[in-house]
Amino acid sequence: SRNPLVQIAFELEEQATTPDHLDDTITCTNAGGYSGAGYGALDGGIGVHRDVELLITESSDGSLDASLVYATELYDPATMTRLAGQYRRLLEAVVADPMIRATELPPPSEAERHQVVVEWNATGAPYPQVGVADLVAAQAARTPHRPAVTFGAETLSFAELDERAGRLARHLAALGVAPNVLVGVHLERSAEMVVALLAIAKAGGAYVPLDPDFPIDRVAFMLSDCAAPVVVTESSLVGALPSHRAEVVCIDTDCLGGPDGTSSDRPEPCGSGPDDLAYVIYTSGSTGKPKGVEIPNRALVNFLTAMATRPGLEPDDVLVAVTTLSFDISGLELWLPLITGARVVVAPQATVDDPLQLMALLDEAGATVMQATPATWRMLVEAGWRGRAGLRALCGGEALPAALADQLLERGVELWNLYGPTETTIWSTAVKVTTAGQPLTIGRPIANTTLYILDSDMAPVPLGLAGELHIGGAGLARGYLRLPELSAERFVDHPFDPSPGARVYKTGDLARWRPDGEVEYLGRIDNQVKVRGFRIECGEVEAALEAQPTVRSAVVAARDDVPGGTRLVAYVVPDPASDRDRLAVELRAALRVSLPEYMVPSAFVPLEALPLTPNGKVDRKALPAPAMARPGSTDALVAPRTATEEALAGIWAEVLGIGEIGVDDDFFDLGGHSLLAVKVVSKVRDALAVEVPLRAMFDVPTIAGLAGVVEDLSSGGEAPAPPLVSVPRGEGAELPLSFAQEPLWFLDQLVPDNPFYNMPSAYRLCGPLDLRALEEALTEIVARHETLRTTFPARKGRPYQRIAPPAPMSLEVDDLSTLGPVPAEAEARRRAGAEAAQPFDLAGGPLLRARLLRLESNEHVLLLTVHHIISDGWSTGVLLGELSVLYGAFRRHQPSPLPPPAVQYADYAVWQRQWLDGQTLDAQLSYWKARLTGAPTALELPPDRPRPPMPSYRGAIEDFTVPAPTVQALRRLGRSRGATLHMTLLAAFKVLLARATGTDDIVVGGTTAGRNRPELDDLIGFFVNTLVLRTDLSGDPTFTTVLDRVRHTALEAYEHQDAPFDKVVERVAPDRDLSRNPLVQIAFELEEQATTPDHLDDTITCTNLGQAEGGVTARLDVELFVTESSDGSLDASLFYATELYDPATMTRMAEGYQSLLEAVAADPMIRATELPPPTEHRQLPLG
Repeated sequence: SRNPLVQIAFELEEQATTPDHLDDTITCTNAGGYSGAGYGALDGGIGVHRDVELLITESSDGSLDASLVYATELYDPATMTRLAGQYRRLLEAVVADPMIRATELPPPSEAERHQVVVEWNATGAPYPQVGVADLVAAQAARTPHRPAVTFGAETLSFAELDERAGRLARHLAALGVAPNVLVGVHLERSAEMVVALLAIAKAGGAYVPLDPDFPIDRVAFMLSDCAAPVVVTESSLVGALPSHRAEVVCIDTDCLGGPDGTSSDRPEPCGSGPDDLAYVIYTSGSTGKPKGVEIPNRALVNFLTAMATRPGLEPDDVLVAVTTLSFDISGLELWLPLITGARVVVAPQATVDDPLQLMALLDEAGATVMQATPATWRMLVEAGWRGRAGLRALCGGEALPAALADQLLERGVELWNLYGPTETTIWSTAVKVTTAGQPLTIGRPIANTTLYILDSDMAPVPLGLAGELHIGGAGLARGYLRLPELSAERFVDHPFDPSPGARVYKTGDLARWRPDGEVEYLGRIDNQVKVRGFRIECGEVEAALEAQPTVRSAVVAARDDVPGGTRLVAYVVPDPASDRDRLAVELRAALRVSLPEYMVPSAFVPLEALPLTPNGKVDRKALPAPAMARPGSTDALVAPRTATEEALAGIWAEVLGIGEIGVDDDFFDLGGHSLLAVKVVSKVRDALAVEVPLRAMFDVPTIAGLAGVVEDLSSGGEAPAPPLVSVPRGEGAELPLSFAQEPLWFLDQLVPDNPFYNMPSAYRLCGPLDLRALEEALTEIVARHETLRTTFPARKGRPYQRIAPPAPMSLEVDDLSTLGPVPAEAEARRRAGAEAAQPFDLAGGPLLRARLLRLESNEHVLLLTVHHIISDGWSTGVLLGELSVLYGAFRRHQPSPLPPPAVQYADYAVWQRQWLDGQTLDAQLSYWKARLTGAPTALELPPDRPRPPMPSYRGAIEDFTVPAPTVQALRRLGRSRGATLHMTLLAAFKVLLARATGTDDIVVGGTTAGRNRPELDDLIGFFVNTLVLRTDLSGDPTFTTVLDRVRHTALEAYEHQDAPFDKVVERVAPDRDLSRNPLVQIAFELEEQATTPDHLDDTITCTNLGQAEGGVTARLDVELFVTESSDGSLDASLFYATELYDPATMTRMAEGYQSLLEAVAADPMIRATELPPPTEHRQLPLG
């Protein structure tokens, strides 16, 4: 959008030497133009290479001809005319006095000075010289029966509001509340909150908001600092108040006099005058403590009178109030309707925080006006709000982004941009935004308000140049409560009004006048920032940080480099003795004790030292961006374990801008805040079709906890599963098989002595191995997990589980060390293959075999082979994890540190059959029956040879890799559609299959871990279930559409994942064909990077050698297994039936899949028909 390095240029050219004749018959005159810079045609368009270029040429008469060449899409002619005049005056000044300083250069011309000081500040207008309570009383007298305040189902008329407030006012007056007496307000949002404010005003007092959501230490400071003698609260909040000396009035329980509010011993409230205080609002303070801003009634009444006219409020208006009382802009929402006869609808906090509830309230209330910060308006827009015809949208509290303004205008609202610091009473400027795509200003001053943009000498800066904005007029605060020095520093003598006591407020904001008299906001001069509408002095947060013993020094800054808007970042130099891994968590917890949530930094960056400028000040520009990664923690990252957790992790990662998130990580410790929580809820709604209440983000702020909420809501109100408990193991008890185990047992009966479901693995152990400790560790694991001691005999043709008692496990040791290194390796591979192919006896057992191959004295290979009927891939990780812990303990002759499992696999099998019985199972199966009706009986890639009547299960593997950059692009694509990487890869696989088979009804198998209860996480057993994922790819959809369809299919399947695959087959009852697997012939599986421990203890390294070499089993026609690698790439393996396919066919298929992934990563909107055609080397089957 701009020229690199140089956007503004200067050029001086000597007097041109153009000849004045071509010969003695032809004169030649230069008609202008600056060909050297590329400005050619005299009457044509001027080419502009930069924003502004000043071109000066020496003239023959000694003067200079100057031209400002500028971009017309950026600047108006009037702006450039002023710039030229300012340059000319500056040249004259430095010629007259070369020693002049930059700060002493000539001010604007007299005409311009008069314009910016006088003309554009001609805002005088009459306003009532009374207290705000008088205005409300007058309105109540005019319209007693009109509705004044609504909260939930309760509505108070003006008469009812006036009566209740009068009764409370008399009670407060009896307690000594009078003009300039401060009264704390410690209430939740309600109609009673409005009653309390009006009552305090009627009694003559000034209210001090004490937010119940603030940390108790902050409330304690404010109570102590303001010394309020009375606090109005409610009975449920009394216990939340800190220790204090104030008189407490419970608005919901205290007796406040009779229905008319009278009492013989209660004085009449005296009310307040224009110079008495209306309220004291605490804002963030640079000294480390908040400061109270004292606002008199005069300032509040002037503000409300101005707002009633512009933007305006009429008796028929309905204003929905959403702002916390601790934020001064709430004054407009609560008072303006009450002085104009309109109705204020006070939104409950839960509604304010939830965009869907807020949308509903706007409609239900018939809202015509709402004021909110840009963050709240953005929340509504991002949640899908379509706008509300005729709604007047007031926006302020922080800079309004142009893009958001355009989005609001598109929704048909009447948009107003408002600006003003707390010290000048809510808003000081206002402007109606009418045209999209135009630069935004903060407008002109409101009535009886003056704006001055001054230099450091308090002189006006020329039009269009930046200076500090100063505000004068009727809206000025008295100052800061009990802080006279700070008041004198910020509220200074008026530079243009000699009247006694005339002052202006130094805002600390940079601004400039535009030619049309509107003001453009340019940012801050100091370290004050705005985050989500809240004003924060970074110094207060820095002081709180440096008060912690683990911090030597700290700097806090606001950054806009992540999704979700501005965030607060803390840069800390920690004490050398501190635990850096726990630093962020500990500091965040410590700050929450004294600071409100919006002042707690979202990220903490430890530094060895703070960067400094040459003069020794902190160089804020050199502060690094926080790493987009999970904050350090002593807790190991627990990766997502279910599809729901994986989907949520993707959403969190996108919203938080963090690449890696564990299921036990706290959302708020990762830098989340309330508005980002709203974004998560919105994305969960879109991606998972579940309406999660926003409160859940605060109640269970982890992926694991939120996944439970999502799954409960997804169940559609189904009865919860019964508790999983241990069942009796009586003598000779015949415990049932789980649903997953039964098909494997029947296959073993059909094809005896087969190795089809062997799970072989091999681990290289390097170091001085303690054989005794290894055998004891294996023995302990078998003792801990009954399933490893289980066999499957049958009685009357029905199998059951027989659990043997614990017994020492013998570890066979083959010594190959005498063969030499190379022959020993070869023999080890041969024996590993033979071990992998050795069948198990399911009835006789054992179903776990362990063998140790000694290659050298300090190098061994451990072979572990287990039958799938008692284990799965997850279980392998559990076994190796326990082996590592137990080996280390037993080598040191210590007892097992592992707690016993709460339940065993046999308990799970009994529980599963009790739960999935009758209506529960029928409901699950009914879904699958409906989902699979009409599905093709087989999805068959064209084979290279005829299909045999019975499969041999012999297979082979085609390995390939998907590079990390492609994977990263696919992750981003998935997150943009609310999909997991698994869904994205599956969608691409289905497109490949559609092209290869020529059909658009694609049925692919997938698996689910089946561990849907926390008690099962650390158990060894066979929990995996197969899901049938059917997707319609008709209509030549774009890939993003395919991904959306696959995501929908997968999410529905996950909601019905408990139906055992074998039962689904029975219910759907396809034509059975012994030559192929029912329902699923092709499958896809994505596995996370294996978490095998790399050490048994500190003396033995452990390397996973993968599946032992031997015969490969092909349980289906084709299975694509994809595993995440540590370097970000994907390791993929196509398992295929060798009796159907040649290696060359699978090589082409692998290459076709890789090509397809690269294409959709580069262009997600590509259609299947637009995908790259097969080439000689990358040809799909049927290509």
